Amino acid sequence: MKRAILIILIVINFLSLYSQEKHFEKRKINFPDTSYVGKLNYIVHHGEDSAYNGREFPLFEGTTLNDSTFINKQLKNVVMYNFWFIQCSPCVFEIPILDSLAIEFSGKVDFIAITFNEKNEVFDYLKEHQFGFTQILMNSKTIESLEVTKGYPTTVITKNNKIIYWKSGGSTADTLYGKDVLNCYYNYLRQFLQNKINK
Repeated sequence: MKRAILIILIVINFLSLYSQEKHFEKRKINFPDTSYVGKLNYIVHHGEDSAYNGREFPLFEGTTLNDSTFINKQLKNVVMYNFWFIQCSPCVFEIPILDSLAIEFSGKVDFIAITFNEKNEVFDYLKEHQFGFTQILMNSKTIESLEVTKGYPTTVITKNNKIIYWKSGGSTADTLYGKDVLNCYYNYLRQFLQNKINK
């Protein structure tokens, strides 16, 4: 009798494990990929759902690298702003993709980079790195007063001076995940700009 009960328990346990294993295999095929892609998509796409969206981008005044006064009036229909500084690793990591966008959409979109770094620091950086945005220098308090940043880097896209995309934070190149985030981010922004230009 004990042997029969033991056999029944073993069979039930085996069936339970088999069922769990099949369920796990199903998740293994779908869930981890979805989870990974989901994380990438959230990092990139949630900028469309930001609480900043729909807000008017504030009027501001800054200084260009040739000491001219820059006021964000009479910019193109679509503008991409990037808030960055040289010592910010995530900022620096995404510069190549931003530069690629500036090249591709030259003449169609205005690309404005805003930093609190000193002019000589920015000049020295740009001697070694391509970053084809119009560089605007502002002090950190003035940047904060715009109330459009919550850390660095912050990317803001406007259309007719209304915020339509806002994203703060970034990744570094230290991991495969970071590189995947950057690649996803580039492809997304490229399509996003293309769509907004065509509308």
